[in-house]
Amino acid sequence: MKKRIAKLYILTIIVIILFILTAWNCGRKEPTTAAPAPPVSSEMKPETFYSLTVSEPSGLVYNKHTNTLLTVSDSQPDIYEISLTGSTYGTIPANGTDMEGVALSVTGDTLYFAEERIRRVSAITRSGSLLRSFTINAGSPGNSGLEGITVNTATGHLYIINEKDPVMLFCYNDTTELWRKPLSFTSDISGICYDETTGALWIVSDESRKVLKLTLTGELIASWNIPFSKGEGIAIAGDKIYIVNDQENRMYLFSKPVN
Repeated sequence: MKKRIAKLYILTIIVIILFILTAWNCGRKEPTTAAPAPPVSSEMKPETFYSLTVSEPSGLVYNKHTNTLLTVSDSQPDIYEISLTGSTYGTIPANGTDMEGVALSVTGDTLYFAEERIRRVSAITRSGSLLRSFTINAGSPGNSGLEGITVNTATGHLYIINEKDPVMLFCYNDTTELWRKPLSFTSDISGICYDETTGALWIVSDESRKVLKLTLTGELIASWNIPFSKGEGIAIAGDKIYIVNDQENRMYLFSKPVN
């Protein structure tokens, strides 16, 4: 009889313990995994700026072979070679109209430029001879078409941007479109360059007053506010970023963010 009472007592204690443990587990809050936060914009402040003799500069590319920059004007038909401090060295005849972007081949012997309204990309030699051209079907005709072009120096692929309606990033292998991607994180885009040290794309937005860093598939990595609109071209030379402003005829110099 005593043994039976002892067993019942032990069973009762076990049941009570199990009940307490179950109640505690039910009321305990499990840790949750927060969704990744979107990139937070910080600010990029220019170190200085240089006045340009090129009117309405739009589009910019760094030529590592000559340590100079190339830019275009949407009011002139030529490509301009300028120094890192904005002095004009010379011009290359391109016979373009409403040019908004300029790029350079891996070897530096071929230049590409984008014409906004007619949505055409052309390749020329350094003497200005036309090699080939093609048009891009994107959005409705008008003043919101092609705004920039750059060359991935690792693959030779062309990355081309459409300003808005829609905001779009294109990837081309020579004259063949590989893919296109709409970009929803900015109201417009106005300049693009490839950064061979990080393998990323850098974009400037006129209306949003931002510099955006993207992956090669068009995903946003980070963004920075800049203190002016009308940024129309962007180029990277080492640890510096150059941005041309077509309203002020200036070229702004920034230190490249490390992230």
